[in-house]
Amino acid sequence: MIIDLAPRRTMGAALTFALTVWGTTAIATGPANALPPDCGVHLLPSLDPTGVHAFGGILDLTEDGVYVGSATDGSGVERAAYWIGEVTHQVPVDLSGGELLDVTEGHLSVGVGYDEENDRVRGYVFDIDTAELTWLPGIGGSYSSARRINEHGVAVGDGISTNGTSHPLRWSPPYETAERLPKLGGTGDGWGAWAAGNNDRGDVVGSIIRGRLTPDKRDYGGVPAQFHAAETHVVAWDPQPDLLGEAGLQSYAFDVNNDRRAVGAADVEALHRVMPVYWSLEDERLHVMGSPVAGTDGGSATGVSEGGWAAGLTETYFDDGFVLKHAFFWTGSGDVRMLPGADAGWEDTWSMAHGVSDVRDEAAGISITDFNPRPTVWRCASLIGVVADENRS
Repeated sequence: MIIDLAPRRTMGAALTFALTVWGTTAIATGPANALPPDCGVHLLPSLDPTGVHAFGGILDLTEDGVYVGSATDGSGVERAAYWIGEVTHQVPVDLSGGELLDVTEGHLSVGVGYDEENDRVRGYVFDIDTAELTWLPGIGGSYSSARRINEHGVAVGDGISTNGTSHPLRWSPPYETAERLPKLGGTGDGWGAWAAGNNDRGDVVGSIIRGRLTPDKRDYGGVPAQFHAAETHVVAWDPQPDLLGEAGLQSYAFDVNNDRRAVGAADVEALHRVMPVYWSLEDERLHVMGSPVAGTDGGSATGVSEGGWAAGLTETYFDDGFVLKHAFFWTGSGDVRMLPGADAGWEDTWSMAHGVSDVRDEAAGISITDFNPRPTVWRCASLIGVVADENRS
């Protein structure tokens, strides 16, 4: 499964999620003996021991070294998976296109996959320690899934109702019903809002599409508002939705920590690009993560640690339509640090980072090596990451 994060500029390309996998390999970076021996780019194995089906990736990690995401099995089907001690385990659920999306320090995770028999996308909660799986109820439509789960077991995400309208959702143990979060706005085809992150304090963050309650006041030379490009905006529920600071027409939030720092992407008009950003829910202000990365055309933060570190990706666009993605790591201040590939520098590596831990000094995600996308852990990320050369063009 490929998860589209939806940050799609009105003038540019999309910032997207994708996943990967194969081989237990560690590639050290930098001069010999310059870094601790475990530092570098680590490639984790898939569910296919032959390596023929090499697809999957990592979306999150815990402080004690559990990684979650997806991996292809021996038949080439992508399955929800997790790694402990660099050993890959399959989640016992009969869904295709599956993946684990988030995991708590207590090893409670949320996953999603396609139910072919009933022709719908289903979400669930999976306890890695006990292997107990609990289905998350939907709201009558063909799709429902949680994206994040907090240490109290409360999950948030979105789903489609019987009339085809999307709603931001929250599930609480014992997961008997899906709670619809209030939403602002919406489009004529039923899309309106989705929840993408929550913390242990009860804050929920996500995005909305402008609509009746948040009218589009842009002036396009007299063109009626219904013909304007869709405008997205970041919102925090506490418990009612509250619009956060903006810098342009598009903004998205993907995660929030217990210090109430939410991370995502925003179209910053002053810089003419989408930038990795964060919001403080205390003052609702938007902050840009450093300067634009030289040689790239946009970026997004996709995960945040409890210590305020972040991970994400930048994008470089080419005339033929190809988009080269580059994983980055951010330590809470200054510029983002670009993460290397297993066999090339960051400039020449297609990669994305999703999970981040300041305790482990790691980022986790996907990188492509030898034309194969693989689940990747960057260890000593703050040491092996580099600030892009500002002379790069």
